[in-house]
Amino acid sequence: MTGVQTCALPICFPVTIYSEILILLAKRFGVTEQIGKYKTENKLPARDIAREKAKLSAIGDLAEKNNLDSKIAKLIFKTIMRQVVINHKKLRENKNAKY
Repeated sequence: MTGVQTCALPICFPVTIYSEILILLAKRFGVTEQIGKYKTENKLPARDIAREKAKLSAIGDLAEKNNLDSKIAKLIFKTIMRQVVINHKKLRENKNAKY
């Protein structure tokens, strides 16, 4: 994709920023798919609440250091984490399932 602007305002996001976000999200889900397979093979739970809390705390801190609203950052990552758990459960139900 090119850096074409998506609006007529003087300052706009180039389309590439959305592409970059989606590419990183796809990479993250690829990694978590491998983790889900490992958890399934080793009969580990799909969810680790303590790890999620630690990650969300770190995400909140990182957001604040970058002048972002930590509540919004945590909400975004809670949504991603929730989907990862759903995907892990699907893998557990059907070992041939794909994310």
